[in-house]
Amino acid sequence: MDKQKCPICEREQEYSQRYPIYICQDCLKDGVKVDGNVVRVADLNVYMKGRVACTVKGFNCMAQEAYFGGTVVNLIAEPE
Repeated sequence: MDKQKCPICEREQEYSQRYPIYICQDCLKDGVKVDGNVVRVADLNVYMKGRVACTVKGFNCMAQEAYFGGTVVNLIAEPE
């Protein structure tokens, strides 16, 4: 089975052709920051109307509804 690394912590996780730079659940367990507020990933649907910009551990990310439901968070930029 193929693996890929979380772009933040570099832990191995399941490979996803659709989401090659998705953030692992370990990095998301404390939530993400949206407009300065910490939001649990499970609650992101309140903010989302397609996609929402957020930060995870200082990394700029984009959260969106996953293809088969749920939420996926992808890295978009390294921290400054």
